Amino acid sequence: MRLHAVLLTCFLPLFADSILLDDKFADSNSQNQDLANNSVWLFNGRANTVRVDQRGSVSFDVSSAGGSEGFWAFFTEAGQPVELAPGDKLSVAVTFSVSGFLNNGQDIRWGVLDSKGSRNTANLTGGLNDASFINDTGYGLDYYPSGLGSPFVIGRRAVLSNANVFNNFADFSTINGTGADSRQALVDNQLNTLTYTIERLSATATQITATVGDLTYTAIETSSTPATTFDYFAFRIAGASFATKVTFTELLVTYAPVPPVILSQPR
Repeated sequence: MRLHAVLLTCFLPLFADSILLDDKFADSNSQNQDLANNSVWLFNGRANTVRVDQRGSVSFDVSSAGGSEGFWAFFTEAGQPVELAPGDKLSVAVTFSVSGFLNNGQDIRWGVLDSKGSRNTANLTGGLNDASFINDTGYGLDYYPSGLGSPFVIGRRAVLSNANVFNNFADFSTINGTGADSRQALVDNQLNTLTYTIERLSATATQITATVGDLTYTAIETSSTPATTFDYFAFRIAGASFATKVTFTELLVTYAPVPPVILSQPR
């Protein structure tokens, strides 16, 4: 008598991606942390940045910010990071537009990270720079929406001692990959969705995919100690050197656990 491990396709819809957060700013309040009702506090790092909330979006005028500006949000409850087992997948997407885009080769720096419990839950005054970001682990992206060359660099945070998490993307160890090799410039007031997916293919292989529009880039890290826990994302621009305003319309986080193996009855 043998047990037969079978994956029953008729049960697959029961194990579809779980939406952890889908904030479309319906409450006209980007400073309200209420995950049960799809509302997250989108923090920002500069005192002189002007935030404007309205139903369906939040915009940040950085023309007088005085330097690079960063935004971050915690998509899990404190002390409850998403933990990826082999076969699990986490996807974080941000839909945004820019105004006054300078088209000068400046980048967007992005990360999906784990605060390790040291959450900063207040807006900052000097950029994405605070002691709470020290020792935060995770994966990042250097995205170039103008200029010449590859639009994407994927990396894992290797220098954990820097309180300014995106001051230098060299703090992220590059993970080589394949995909888009030429850039497409952003267009003012046009919506763009940046999607960043982390999938554990096995105990030692982690696949990271970045997509913006029809540009896609995929890299696979091979490591016996991969980053596996995540509770926030961060988004950084070079202030008025990048654009005068950035507007966010949706923050979407989904989690897809590996489907369980369903055993048939003994024969």
